[in-house]
Amino acid sequence: MNAIARFCFAGIVFFVGIVIIAILKPENTKVIKIGVVNYLPMLEPTFAGFKQGMSDLGYQDDQIEWVYSGAIEPHQQAVEAEVKRFVDHERIDLLLTIGTLPTLFAKNLTKDQPRPTPVIFAPLINPIGVDIVSRLDIPGGNVTGVHNGNNAEKAVEWLLTLAPNTHYFYTFYHPDDNVSVSIIEDIAFTQQFFYPVVFRSLAVKSEREALGHLHSLPRNSALLITPTPSLGSMSLLQEAALAQGIFVAGYNVSANYNLMSYSVDWYKQGYQASLLADRVLQGVDPSVISVESAESYLTFNLANAHAYGFKVDPRFLKLSDIILR
Repeated sequence: MNAIARFCFAGIVFFVGIVIIAILKPENTKVIKIGVVNYLPMLEPTFAGFKQGMSDLGYQDDQIEWVYSGAIEPHQQAVEAEVKRFVDHERIDLLLTIGTLPTLFAKNLTKDQPRPTPVIFAPLINPIGVDIVSRLDIPGGNVTGVHNGNNAEKAVEWLLTLAPNTHYFYTFYHPDDNVSVSIIEDIAFTQQFFYPVVFRSLAVKSEREALGHLHSLPRNSALLITPTPSLGSMSLLQEAALAQGIFVAGYNVSANYNLMSYSVDWYKQGYQASLLADRVLQGVDPSVISVESAESYLTFNLANAHAYGFKVDPRFLKLSDIILR
């Protein structure tokens, strides 16, 4: 091959290489805009888990624009206004709703959009009971996510296992709080399985009102703390009950202020929700993405047991998934 031919051949190879590189070079990636609505500070780990999941799925920091104002107050007007802001003024690709109330408003405010914004929820106690979806396997509409599952019976079972001398167990709830009322109904249904132990629910409008009931509880009573957004974490109530020698357990709440809690891990639940979000962003219709259930864990707070003088059976520690020391 003479010099001219070699030169021409090299030129052709170079040109073809440039063309191939141009074809294979990815186009400028569209920035994905994700809105987040959370109404409880204690649920912040859900968002952290969601973000980590998106990162692990390969989404770079410059690929996602997060629109998040932090946890807002757990009042209907505030939550509705925040969701409405996203629907009316923010052109988002996906909405992450953390908790039941944000999800309810998101469903109602997006359903009449020409192209309803996809909504991913986590956590959520009872998506069918609060009318988020009609079915878990094929939710329909534009809303899907990760729910906590109905583990009320298991939570009560753990309470009575760890506090076997319990004759009564009490739960405080806010009568105007849909989340709280729904959980109370689930727990009341379980009473038939634990006779003769008696379940009593007390309606209160504030944590202070709940504190006023503590001294009137009969002997051998236990307290089961459940999610009640309108009352917050009820940390003062739990600490006061422990100081009185009342066994305090939790169901889908943090174990920081009680002796044990049977609950989902909000961080892991958020991570799990990111997998559903990825499917939506890849073009899958959320109406056919099944609602998933998060795994629950038994957490025993050994530090509180020692601090408040509760005897600890070593088997409790063996039964626990997580021990807070």
